[in-house]
Parts: sequence; C-alpha cells; structure tokens
Amino acid sequence: MEKNSYKELESKIDNLKEIISKVNTIEILLAINHETLIVRENYQERIGLTSPFSQFQYLYGLAVSTEKITEIVPLDSELWGKIKKILNQIFYYYGDNFFPKEYKSKENINMKLLEESEISMSAFIEYFNNFMLCYVEQIVDRIKRWFKKYDNLIKIETNCSVDDFLDFYGFIVNSTQKKWKLLYKQRGNIDEIYRELNEKLYLSEFDCFLKTITLHRNLERLEREFDKLCEIKICEIKKRFGEEKTIAFLNLFTISENNQNFRYYTEENPVSTHPIFKINDQVLLNLNNRFLMNAIYILLNNILEKSRKKGKFFKTRSIESENKTMTMFKVLFKDRASYFQNIFEEPNKQFEHDILIIFEKNIFIIEVKSSKKREPLRDPKRAFKRIEDDFNRENGIQKAYEQALHLKNRILNNKQTILFDERGNVRTEILRDSISEIYLICVTRESFGVIATNLSLLLTKPDEEKYPWCVNIFDLETIIDGFCYKKLKPEDFIYYLKKRSELHKVIFAIDELDIAGYFLCYGDFKDIESKRADRVFLSPIYCDIFDKIYYEKRGINYNFEVDEKPSYIDIKKEFEKFNRLTQEQFFD
Repeated sequence: MEKNSYKELESKIDNLKEIISKVNTIEILLAINHETLIVRENYQERIGLTSPFSQFQYLYGLAVSTEKITEIVPLDSELWGKIKKILNQIFYYYGDNFFPKEYKSKENINMKLLEESEISMSAFIEYFNNFMLCYVEQIVDRIKRWFKKYDNLIKIETNCSVDDFLDFYGFIVNSTQKKWKLLYKQRGNIDEIYRELNEKLYLSEFDCFLKTITLHRNLERLEREFDKLCEIKICEIKKRFGEEKTIAFLNLFTISENNQNFRYYTEENPVSTHPIFKINDQVLLNLNNRFLMNAIYILLNNILEKSRKKGKFFKTRSIESENKTMTMFKVLFKDRASYFQNIFEEPNKQFEHDILIIFEKNIFIIEVKSSKKREPLRDPKRAFKRIEDDFNRENGIQKAYEQALHLKNRILNNKQTILFDERGNVRTEILRDSISEIYLICVTRESFGVIATNLSLLLTKPDEEKYPWCVNIFDLETIIDGFCYKKLKPEDFIYYLKKRSELHKVIFAIDELDIAGYFLCYGDFKDIESKRADRVFLSPIYCDIFDKIYYEKRGINYNFEVDEKPSYIDIKKEFEKFNRLTQEQFFD
C-alpha cells in the first residue's frame, strides 16, 4: 500500500476507534442489530453502506476490541451516521490501493496494469467485503450434506453433534420470533390508541389525556422490548440443551469486551467465529442470525479441514457438490433429459467428467470444482499473480474448461462417442449428427466474483470457441429456482446460456445473480445488444428479484419493481470517474 494511502487508512481506523471508545458497546451492538434485523428491498441504499453485513461485522469486531474511556457519550443519529461514513472511507482506501499511480494521475496509463488492478481489486472486494451471499436454507443443506457423516469426530472436538448446532440455531431464531410476535401485538395496541386519539371527538378531554399517557408508556415499553428482542437468557439455553452442551455453545460462539486484538478489515475477525455477545453471566445478545449460521459453518469446516480425516472430507465435499449440482439440473430439466454422473472417455478411467446431460439435441458438459479459494494478497503487484495461479491450478476454472472442452472436441470429431462408467461399462453412446449444440459449464463451490462472471479476463481458449458458463452452487440453485418460479422452461435457460456466451465480454457484473436477475426482469438481453458500449455494468439491484421470489414463496410481500427501461452504465466511463465520484461520496 502506498505510504499516503496507508497513513490515511490508519488515520480513519484511529478515528473510528476513538469514537467507539466513547460509546457504550451495547449501544453500538444494538444499533447494528436494529439495522440488520430486517433485510428488505433497497437495503444497501437505505443503510448507506457499501456492504452492510461485512462492514457491520467489522464494526462489531472493533467494538468488542476497543477499550472505553471514562466519559461515555450517547450514540445519537449524527454520531451513528459518522461511524457509517468512516466505514465507507476505510473500504475506499482498501480499494484505492489497487489502482496504479499512472491511472490516478491520468498519465502514461498502462492498460494491462490497469486491467490487472481491476481484477485484483474485484477479487479483494469479493473476498473481504461480501458476506456469504446465500440463503440460510442453503447453508443448512450444505452443513447436512458435508458434515453429518463426521458426527463422531465433531462430537469429540466440541461435545456437540451437527444436529445440536442446527437445533441451537433454531432455538435462537425461535426465541427472537416469539418476542417479535409479542411486539407486533403491542404495536397493534398502540395503533388502536392512535386511531382513537385521531377520532377524539368521541372522547372527553380527560379520556384523551389518559390515552395519551397510556400511549407514551406503551411506546416506551415497546422501545425497551425492542432492545431486548435478541437477548437470550443463558438459563433458557440450559433448560433446553442441558449444562454440558450450553457450556460448549458459550465457549464456541460467545465473545466479551476487550479480550481481542483486532484492527484491520483484512484481519481474522474474532466475531466471525464468536458472533454472540455475552452481556453478563446471565444474558447474551445475538446480533444477527446470519452471523451465527455463518459461524457454525466456519467452525465445522475448520474442524474437518484440520482433522486427520481431511482427505476423506475433501472427497465428501467434492461428491456432495456434484450431487447437489445434479439435483438442481434435474429440477430444471425434470424427466425430459438423460443424466450421467462420473463418466469417462476411456474404459480405463481416463478423462473423467463430473456430469453430462442430454436434453433433446443439446449436450451439457458440467465440471464441478469444490476447491477453496485462497485469501487475496494485499500487495497489488503480487495479488494478481495469486489470482491467476488459482484460476489456472489443477482444480481451478481453467482446468475445468479444458476438461469439458476435451469431451466436446471428441464428440465433434467422431461420428460416435462412447462413454464409460468407472468399471469400464458402456454408459451411453453419442452420435455427432444427433447433436445441435454443446454447452460447457463450470460449477464452483464458492463465488469467484468477476473472474467467473467475466471469464474473458483470465480464461485462455481457442479464438473460435465460445465462452463457457461459470457459476457457484448457491447461485445455480437460486437461478434455477427463479426460472422455475417464473414458470420458465428449459428452453429459456438454454437461451440464457446462449446469450451469456455471446455477450460475455460485454456484460460486467460482480455476481451472476445480477445478470440472471436482469434476464428474469426483462426476459432477454436485447437492450444490451443494441448498445455500442464495449462493456456495460449491470446494477446490483436486479438480483433483488431473487429476494422477492424468496419472500413471496413464504407468503411475505416484497416491494421490488424495475424501470421499464433497463439501467446500466459504460464501464469505461465509470472507471474514468472513479476517483472523482468516490471523493464526492466519502469526503464531501
């Protein structure tokens, strides 16, 4: 990091810690709790943070790691706004670090260096600033698939089983929901008093006075109860789970003040693994249910990755990732397709392929990669090299493409292609003349951000070949669920893949859900095709359609509408305005 940027970053962190030292920790945690309790439409815009969950988790980590001074001040709206502004400034300095000096001065711009910087910055943001973007149900499904068969090992390490952890999570969620229902009932009583006061011609002056007092008392009670909404009494946990498991939960997931050494956004945040705040020996504060679910996942994954059974676990992780992928495509194609898993081009188990699907005259060659991505380096010069190496390693995206391309070429270069199972038995025969299109798909267990949504940045391929489709398992499930909810057919999905490949170098998005969301909103990419821009950046707002679908399936109204005309900008112009826009936003 350049000296000036480093000094500015250190200064902003110092400013933030100084403010935190003057505010009661509970007040900060309650503010975080109130802002993350209900995540609804236009959430980022309403909260005023670049990545609310990640930035609030960083603030949480600082809050429990910063010593307090004697004179404590209240956390009012002005001070809370200042805290959020500094959080955005800190994020800005980390991102600004990746842009070369020549670009900032607009002199002698090295376009290759600029592109590498864009990739490095995008990977950095995706890794550190993107809270695990999926639905809780998806994490629960993964936990059951990956970890339940290792219950004995997990019990030895923690005194709890996988089901115990999931039950603990469910207990915490249900505890909050019960209190939430009571609050709604109190809110109903308050609304009734408001109605009566608004119709006060039917009430005497004295009755109005009494009802006004009752209203104020109810509002004060409601505010107090709201602050206690996510409090959990330890005795209630003991009553449900017993002494031994309660002690285990407390040791594994709770944190107290001033017992941590945490400062930087890129450090290991203690609250990512210990998300529940211990107010005292009787009461806990669960800031957010997602913090807890992520901590459970991290705990179980770390136990297995560091255990003597890690090799077996890696294999399980790979198999279950393939099984999940196959399950999702069966949801899409149903009984209209033929499905093959773990097939080989040769009877002696050479050239393996994870999944092959034949739908009418279309073939889908799908390679599933369950490798874990490495943490991006802070040094911009070294960061790109690591990203490039990870992309090209044996279990990376490049190899997945080459693996799938090998089978595609075999099918196209031979009138008949025979595929085998692991025992050398014939599984299927493919006649070249019966096939009209072959689609190559790489499914990853984690999100790789922009290097997956825009493979032209790193993928090496023959000029005549089309771009494959790369998507992580969570997004694949969400996309297929969205297509099915909108009653779209497999043919619509094929059209989506076709256009994604054709427009691959044009459409720029951090997340595949932004692109798929755009497609579900408008039904095609015709407006983008009519543009003359080298690249267009899709607004993240389009992925909100998946939240709308998620809530609607659960009977909850979600207000999400898009403009009749799509909104996006020319990415080149956006980068030209980068410094000016960020300066205006953060340093006005």
